[in-house]
Amino acid sequence: MDTNKASSAGTPHEITEEFDVARRDDVQKLRPHALGLMGVLFIALAGAAPMSAMFGNVPIAVGFGNGTAAAGGFILGTILLLLFSVGYVAMVRKYTSAGGFYSFISHGLGRPAGMAAGWSSMAAYCLFEAGEWGIFAFFTKSTFKEYLGIDLPWLVYAFAGCALVALLTYFDVELSAKILGVALLLEAAVLLIMDLFILFKGGKDGIDYSPLSLSGALNGSNIAAAAPGVGIFFALWSWVGFECTANYAEEAKDPRRMVPRATYIAVIALGILYTLTAWAGVLGHGLTNASDDAANDAGNFFYSI
Repeated sequence: MDTNKASSAGTPHEITEEFDVARRDDVQKLRPHALGLMGVLFIALAGAAPMSAMFGNVPIAVGFGNGTAAAGGFILGTILLLLFSVGYVAMVRKYTSAGGFYSFISHGLGRPAGMAAGWSSMAAYCLFEAGEWGIFAFFTKSTFKEYLGIDLPWLVYAFAGCALVALLTYFDVELSAKILGVALLLEAAVLLIMDLFILFKGGKDGIDYSPLSLSGALNGSNIAAAAPGVGIFFALWSWVGFECTANYAEEAKDPRRMVPRATYIAVIALGILYTLTAWAGVLGHGLTNASDDAANDAGNFFYSI
């Protein structure tokens, strides 16, 4: 036995393996200082996919959840996620890594718990993405058919969208940030224009503030079979994606300052947009008809107004 090699290797309990990829020199790393505050913010906001969240989740909340008080559910969601963000950004300030939840849980509770959480999160996101592509394909198909007269199977649009995302992920993160920034501004503009026109016109039956009620969101309003938990779930689900701010910590210029700011701004900005859109959607149909309209034709809930 080569005693020199044995001595240099050390005894098993003396060997320390570095699991934090960010601190290792033998792996390819992300490009540091590539993103500023706006870049991280645009990615986080676009990751939440505001238009998909509104067109996909609001009709379910109105038709099968808390009824016309769905906007109150989004106010409640904003409050809950702000409380969550306090702890989330505290971890970001202490421990910056591209691993997100996996890194935080591994750092605090050990690698087995981190691996379990990581695999569970990845499985959940895969299921979520499948639903997102279904929503994307549905609305893309209906838009192309109505305005261009092109009627292709929904799978064509779903796979075309997947291919575009795959292409963007191949290139530099700055390119994705720029494209997402433009897309985000366009979809936010579309939603805000619709919201403001409905509110300025007074909706179908005039302006009513009862849809903003938190108690109404917890009990259901103007809906035959209220399921407030369903409405609140779909409200909270609308933010999924904003938490990716922590995943860009290694590429941010000043992660301990930028990531917390981007997280708080994303939660509040999305909360305002979501609440306004859910409220406008209900007023556009009227308190009497909104729940039935959403339940009977969820896909065209916003298109019809």
